[in-house]
Amino acid sequence: MEDPSSPAAAPRLPKLVCLDFDGTIVGDGVSEVFLRWLEVLSNNGALWVVNTGRTLFHALEGIQDHNIRPLPHYIIAKEREIFAPGQFNRWVDFGKWNRRCQKEHARLFKSCRKFLGEVQEFVAEKTHAEFVATPDDPAGIIAATNEEMDRICAFIEEHHNLPKELSYERNSIYLRFSHIGYNKGTALTELARMLEISSADVFVAGDSHNDVSMLDREHAGMIACPVNAIDEIKALVAANDGYIAGRPASEGVAEAFAYFFAGEGEERRPEDRA
Repeated sequence: MEDPSSPAAAPRLPKLVCLDFDGTIVGDGVSEVFLRWLEVLSNNGALWVVNTGRTLFHALEGIQDHNIRPLPHYIIAKEREIFAPGQFNRWVDFGKWNRRCQKEHARLFKSCRKFLGEVQEFVAEKTHAEFVATPDDPAGIIAATNEEMDRICAFIEEHHNLPKELSYERNSIYLRFSHIGYNKGTALTELARMLEISSADVFVAGDSHNDVSMLDREHAGMIACPVNAIDEIKALVAANDGYIAGRPASEGVAEAFAYFFAGEGEERRPEDRA
């Protein structure tokens, strides 16, 4: 079997692996085959990042709860903020991206108060959803059902006063308003830029609405989704010549790893790559 660390095998391996968390890594638990693939890829020089709608705290909580090892080298939290491990087991801002992101969002939400007030009024009067506002996230929505969130998104999209720079990230019944320039895709590209990694050497997998921005050839040369991905994601992956796995969540990601990184004619098992 060819040594995957040799120069001949190296081009088959990614330099950066970017994975959504809920529904992509975590489904009904986390696959042991997936974890072995993570170890093999990391041992062969790949960096990996969790790119999630969760806050940093909840991302770390999920990683610990599911005993995911090796730990990610980076975390993109709230679909936009980039963190790296620091001293004393603390995660810290990586580069200047987060500071720019926070300033842009503070300015944007201040200028969009009228529009967001109208959305909040619609949510309160026309739906069973909840408009959520916190110091860290000034504008978000939790719907009762996916169908209700579809209706809320339609209201937002059809609103004649929708500010040009205001966007939103949706994951199932959850929605977070954000600046159009800051999302999973742009944060991933900024991380790759700081690491001096070409998009051609980036592998990405996701399953839901808020993964749309990163499942694009602009951000990654290798694109995949598990079978539980929503239809919009499957269509996007297919359109970008990506891989749609036949298994759910981390089992599907492991399947995609094998598709992209096992050699032609080799058995597609992670232990064969170690």
